[in-house]
Amino acid sequence: MRGKITKTRVDALRPGDVLADSEVKGFVVRRLPSGAISYGLRYRVAGRQRSLALGLHGRITPHGARKLAKKKAGEVADDRDPARERQAEQAQAKAASPLCPPRLTHLDCRACLLRRIVTSCSPTKPLRRSAQASQRAATHG
Repeated sequence: MRGKITKTRVDALRPGDVLADSEVKGFVVRRLPSGAISYGLRYRVAGRQRSLALGLHGRITPHGARKLAKKKAGEVADDRDPARERQAEQAQAKAASPLCPPRLTHLDCRACLLRRIVTSCSPTKPLRRSAQASQRAATHG
């Protein structure tokens, strides 16, 4: 289907339906078989069709998704590939810290934050335990 993407039209989509926006070329919304509604941008770079997920309905409005689609379409017009750039950012964040859980950047990961605090604040000498703490550690494991 083709037409302006509005909240009313998005809510009327059935699972498997795709609606292409009449205002922004390549801007689409689709209802997945699970019922989730996803906004995206379809474009071509070097003759290959690419797609970029913009967000889920509810977390982003149709108007907000359209504004984001215009911005990303501008990047495509400047001979950039937003999907490839996003993949590169994710790979770099994952390579920076393989201990980070998926979908978290290195800076958002709690384990990485704690590791940075401990390494930046660690004294040059090991901390001494009290006798009671040493006993508890020995008995509990």
